[in-house]
Amino acid sequence: MSSAIRLGIIGNGNAGKFFANHFDSPILEIFHFSRKPELGLIPLSDLDSDFNLDIIFLAVSDNQIRKLSESLDVRSSLIVHLSGTSPLSEIDKKHKNTAVFWPLMSLSEHTKTSLLEIPFCLEASNNHSKKAITNFCESLGLKSEWTDYNQRLKLHLAAVLSQNFSNHLFHLAHKNTEEF
Repeated sequence: MSSAIRLGIIGNGNAGKFFANHFDSPILEIFHFSRKPELGLIPLSDLDSDFNLDIIFLAVSDNQIRKLSESLDVRSSLIVHLSGTSPLSEIDKKHKNTAVFWPLMSLSEHTKTSLLEIPFCLEASNNHSKKAITNFCESLGLKSEWTDYNQRLKLHLAAVLSQNFSNHLFHLAHKNTEEF
C-alpha cells in the first residue's frame, strides 16, 4: 500500500480500547472517537466527511450499531461493526460499503494477546467492501475467515459455552480446594 489506511474507531469500551492500543502499524493512521470528549478522544460530534476515513469501526454494544450508523454522515467510508451476534444489515442501508470484522475472542484493553494470534470472522456487503476489508487484514498480517451471519452465531455460541464452562469448572475447583 502506498499510503496509510485512515481508520476511525468509534467507542471506548473493551473493543474500542483494545484496537486503539493494539493497531500499532506504520500503515495505519488511527482516529479514536467517543461521545465523551472529556476522555481525551476526538468528540464523536466532530466526525464528518472531512476526516476522509477509509474504514470506520463501530466498537459499540450490539444494540447501538443501527442507531450509531444512522447518525453517521460519512458515506464514502467502509462502515464496519465488530459483533458476532448482529447481522451485517444492522448497519444503516444509507452506507453502501459495509462489513463485519469480528474477533473470535473476548477483548479488553488489558488483553495481552497479539492481533496476529486472533482469528477474525469477516463478512462484506459487496465486492468493494470485501476487497477493502481483505486488504486491511492482509496489510496487517491478520488471520481471517469469511463467515456469514449464521456461521458467526454458531461460532459465538461455541465460544461462549467453552469459555463460560471452563470458568465454571475453575470456580468449582477453587471452591473445592478452599476446604483444605
